[in-house]
Amino acid sequence: MRIYLASPLGFSEAGRAFNAGTLIPLIERLGHEVLDPWQLTDPASIESIRQMPFGADRKEAFRKLNAEIGRANAQAIDRCDAVLAVLDGVDVDSGTAAEIGYACAKGKPVVGYRGDFRLSADNEGAIVNLQVEYFIRASGGIIVEALADIGGALESLRRSEPPRRQDSREKRGGIERREHPQPINLEMNPYSSIIITGGNGMLAHAFVRNLAARGLRAVTLDRTACDIASESDVRRLFAGHRPTLLLNCAAHTKVDLCEEQQELADAINGQGVGHLARLAKEHGTFLVQFSTDFVFDGSGTRPYRTDDPVRPLSAYGRSKLLGEQQLQANAPAKWIIARTAWLYGRNGPCFPRTMIERGKAGSPLRVVNDQIGSPTYTEDLAAATLDLIDRDATGIWHLTNTGSVSWYEFARAALEEFGVSADLGPTTTADWQKLRPKSAIRPAYSVLDVEPFARKTGRAMRPWREALRDYYAAVARDGFA
Repeated sequence: MRIYLASPLGFSEAGRAFNAGTLIPLIERLGHEVLDPWQLTDPASIESIRQMPFGADRKEAFRKLNAEIGRANAQAIDRCDAVLAVLDGVDVDSGTAAEIGYACAKGKPVVGYRGDFRLSADNEGAIVNLQVEYFIRASGGIIVEALADIGGALESLRRSEPPRRQDSREKRGGIERREHPQPINLEMNPYSSIIITGGNGMLAHAFVRNLAARGLRAVTLDRTACDIASESDVRRLFAGHRPTLLLNCAAHTKVDLCEEQQELADAINGQGVGHLARLAKEHGTFLVQFSTDFVFDGSGTRPYRTDDPVRPLSAYGRSKLLGEQQLQANAPAKWIIARTAWLYGRNGPCFPRTMIERGKAGSPLRVVNDQIGSPTYTEDLAAATLDLIDRDATGIWHLTNTGSVSWYEFARAALEEFGVSADLGPTTTADWQKLRPKSAIRPAYSVLDVEPFARKTGRAMRPWREALRDYYAAVARDGFA
């Protein structure tokens, strides 16, 4: 690709050295061509302005210089495939801000590099930086913080289809009429301020990683920072953070314990979601709630659709259904309920981790072979959720990895992937209930229909065994957390 380098660093000798010695060689090593507008600018003109004291005169001089070179830079951007924008020192009158705005309006993909150069003496630059970042994200661009991430971001933009925009020129009656590009409404960008409740859980960690891969950051809040069962805590959350997107990963997920703690389960999984929904409605926040296959009774013989009748068998399932009902009764303008199943991930306790650790310890493993469902990797659930948000989806969705398996088969596959030899054998739900009579009743069949997701996004959820293989690779690389 031909990359336009939008960088305010050319105003200083150190900045020009960084561009020429680091940024440009990096882009060229990645196989891209670089167009650096500073090479077309008279260095003497820049230096004369740099010698001026900071103040209104200096800013006005820069404004005039930017106006002079702006037309040539716009033409250069038109000739390029994408823009790499350095975001240090981008103030109100910065030519870089104008270049970014022009590129976004023209539908050019933009990667914003948020380096910590501290070369700008304008305090307002840091504030405007946030505005420019939101503009880039609203246009489908990516923000990165490390040089090593620039290549991946450019490759991601290269693979993605560029946004389709109407040509700004339209011929009417033989006269070419130029229209202003359609403005981007930053208030509609859900990624401007992201909050994740249940911030210590494995799904929250997966969201943090998926968002970081997009150049996005989220504020994660654990229960000590925000107990969603407390309406006053939720009000403080919205007043302090004013989120545009709230991913509710907070839940009471100990299924058997919920049988003994039904009031607590309802407070967190049910009424707590109602608190979030009411405040999200007040603040115009996009709310995402995660629910479960346990809202179904398991008597089905085909994958459950979102509009199939619900009849939970357990306190956990009833509390999650209460959360769905609370959200829909107090629904904000934009909301998603994502039902998922058999969730596992690297950050926290989960079924495959338990099997692996007990297998390594030499404990005999007896696992039920008559409950059928679809294991779901947290990384895939997070990515799928963001795909739905990108497409402005709303309503109830089913999100799991594809395929179905019994708990016994899932355990066997996990042990195989991790190379653990264990004393594993099947058992029945009836025999398991005899050993643990206080355990929750689980649905015998809870496979969810994920075809609507594939139709909405143009991609299918991947098979559960392929996801399990990636889970092993992540643990092998980084360990359990």
